[in-house]
Amino acid sequence: MKHSHCIFELPHQIEAACAFYRLHDFVVLLNQAPENLDRAISRASLRASVKKFLAQACAVDNDKIHLHAEAGHVPYAQVEQQRICLSFSHDQSYAVAAIHRYQNIGIDLLATAIDFDWRDVARLYLSPADYQSIADLPDEQQAQRFVVCWAIQEA
Repeated sequence: MKHSHCIFELPHQIEAACAFYRLHDFVVLLNQAPENLDRAISRASLRASVKKFLAQACAVDNDKIHLHAEAGHVPYAQVEQQRICLSFSHDQSYAVAAIHRYQNIGIDLLATAIDFDWRDVARLYLSPADYQSIADLPDEQQAQRFVVCWAIQEA
């Protein structure tokens, strides 16, 4: 299913995002701000934006929306009696949320410049097949392959 424009920047495009969500049952929201460089601020800002968006899109009070994002579990929003699927990702000065009214959805951002030891992350979190596909490549191609595998895993 292709959509010409499903990514909306908040808060400027909230009306358009709500209209798109009502028609297509999903949307991707983008927060971009200098304060997003701090991960804690980025997480709180994105979640507040998602709550504000859901309140407006679903025509409910903000206090009727509860976001659930426990480690190891798929995040979701409880909006009155409806469970809405969420996915969050943060990187550098961007934070995104994918929202789907009925089914699981995934999204991930990852900078192309990797400034950490990705090998330990790959060994711990990727499947043995993915890890081996990285190890089989020449050294200069391994980091880029890790980025692809990691983005798929996170989403």
